[in-house]
Amino acid sequence: MNSGIRAYFNQRFANLPINREFVKQLQKMQTGFVNRNEAHMSFFGGTLTGVEKVVFMDADRDRLFIDILGVDEAEIVGPIHNLPDINPEFAVSSDVFNITCAWIIHALHVSRYLSAEEKKAGQMAIALYLNYKLLTSLLNRYFRYPANPETAAATYAALSYRFILKREGSWAGALNYRASELLADHSIWKHEIEKLDSDRQVVEMLNDIQNRVREMLKAIYDVFVDVHNHGTKIRSSSAMVEIDGEVIVRERTSGLEVYVRYIKDTIIHRNAFIKQELLDIVTDVVPTAPPHRLEELLQWVSDNFVHHRTGELEQSIDAIMEHAFAYMQANRQQLANHFDLTDVMVRMRGTYTSSRASDPKLMEIKDQVEKIVRQGTKVKNEAAVAALRTAYCLYVIIRAFTMHHYTNAGPSSN
Repeated sequence: MNSGIRAYFNQRFANLPINREFVKQLQKMQTGFVNRNEAHMSFFGGTLTGVEKVVFMDADRDRLFIDILGVDEAEIVGPIHNLPDINPEFAVSSDVFNITCAWIIHALHVSRYLSAEEKKAGQMAIALYLNYKLLTSLLNRYFRYPANPETAAATYAALSYRFILKREGSWAGALNYRASELLADHSIWKHEIEKLDSDRQVVEMLNDIQNRVREMLKAIYDVFVDVHNHGTKIRSSSAMVEIDGEVIVRERTSGLEVYVRYIKDTIIHRNAFIKQELLDIVTDVVPTAPPHRLEELLQWVSDNFVHHRTGELEQSIDAIMEHAFAYMQANRQQLANHFDLTDVMVRMRGTYTSSRASDPKLMEIKDQVEKIVRQGTKVKNEAAVAALRTAYCLYVIIRAFTMHHYTNAGPSSN
C-alpha cells in the first residue's frame, strides 16, 4: 500500500511530542472555536441553522499549524500535493488542513505517551475541529445571507427525529455525534485511523466525512426552503392554553402563595408537571434550548424535588415565582390589556437574558438554576446551559400560571 502521507508526516514531525500537553492544546483550540463569540456560542449551543454567522478563518488554520505543530502550512503543501494519490484539483481531499487532521487522529492512536482515554479525547478534539471547518464552509455556501430566525425555528420544529440535529438537540451535539461515529470501533474507517497505510483510502475517508456533513446540512436546507416557500410558521399552543392573566395582575401576596403551593404540589408528579404544549411554547420562545435536554431537566427536577439534599430545587421555585409576580405587578398596566401566553414568555425571557440586569433576586435565580441545569443534564456548553437556565425558569412560570387551565380540564390533565 502507498503510505506517503504517513511517511511524510512521521518524518516531518518526528520530534513533535504527541503527549498529554499536545492533547490539551487540541482541546483548547477546539473549545476556543466554539466559544469565540456570541454568534458561535449561540449556533453550537442551539438548533437554528443559518441565523448566526459562524466562520472558520485563516487564523483558525494557523492555530493548528503554527501554534500547535510549529510549521508554516505553505511548507507542507508541495510535498503533499506531489504524492501520486493526491489530486490538487480536488478541494477537500487535497486540502493539507484536512489531511493533517487525519494524520493527527492516527498519530494520537499510535502514541506511546497517552492512555486510551487521552487518545480518545485528543481524537475527538481534532475530529470536531475538522468538522467545524467543513460545516462552516458549507453553511456559508447555503446561507449567503442570515436566515430569518422565525423561519429557522419553524424549520427545526418541522424536522423529524431521523435528523441528527433533532435527535441531538444542538449543533454541538450533532457534530459530536459525527465525530464519535468516525472514531467508533464500528467505524468503516477504523483501519485507516489505526494504520494510515493507504493514501487513496485517506482521500476516501476525507471525502466521506465531508459528504456526511454536506448531506446533513442539505437535508435541513431543503426543509428550510420548503418552510420559506410555504410560509410555515412555528406551531404555537398559546391559543389552546389559557393563562391566569387577570387573576395574577389583580392578586398580590395571597395569589403568589397559591401559585407557589400549586407548582410545588404539581412538580413531584411527572405527568402533571410536564406538558408537551407548554414545552412547545417555551422552546419556541427560547429556540437555542435543546427540547430533549429541557425535558430531561424537568424530569430530573420532578424525580429529585422532594429528596434533593441542598434544598436548592425548592428555593429556586420560591425565587422564580416571587420574581415573576413582582415583574407582573410592576407591569400590570401593559399586561392587563394584552395577556397572551407567548407574549408573557417573551417579556419574561427578556428579564433573564438582559446583559444590563442587576436585580439581586434575578442574579440569585440565575446562579441557583445554573447549578440545577448542570446537575440535571449532561450539557457543558456554556451557551446551551444559559439557554436551558432561561427555559427552565420560563417553564416553571408558565406551568404555575396555567393552574386553572389544567385544574379545570379535569383529572386526565394531571
